[in-house]
Amino acid sequence: MDRLFPMMFASIGVIVLAIGGAVTWHKNAFLIDAESAPGVVLRLERFRDSDCRNCYLYSPVVRFETAEGREIVFTTKWRSRPARFSRGEVVPVAYLRDDPQDAVITTFWELWGTTLILGGIGGTFVVLSTIMVVAFAEPAPRRKKAAGKSTKDESAPLPDEAASR
Repeated sequence: MDRLFPMMFASIGVIVLAIGGAVTWHKNAFLIDAESAPGVVLRLERFRDSDCRNCYLYSPVVRFETAEGREIVFTTKWRSRPARFSRGEVVPVAYLRDDPQDAVITTFWELWGTTLILGGIGGTFVVLSTIMVVAFAEPAPRRKKAAGKSTKDESAPLPDEAASR
């Protein structure tokens, strides 16, 4: 099998893993500097799902108060069907003091969903390309003995012969 295809497959996997690593690094940097506050889901923003004719995705609109007493309202970037939160639900929020509008709900999926998706896709590409290389690798050619030559030293006596002399 041509090794170009598995190598391209592995390259795509490594690139996706690198993007996932960058997203994770960025999210960790955000969390180190972030303040936290409780938020309340005001409503669910409804978006038409492009994959389904009469289906909708929902994104919560959350209100929270900063440490300075400013009221902030934001819509999360994650959309889901069915809605993952309900109106009036209290949710944990992280935000940057300098830019509180760039806030996130700090549930596991909201924080690490992108990392899990990218890591899963990239990891799958790398593992499958490795399997392809191993499974379809041609066996190494065997060394052939040169005609009329032996690899043993025939002039040396065998251990039993040496003892009987």
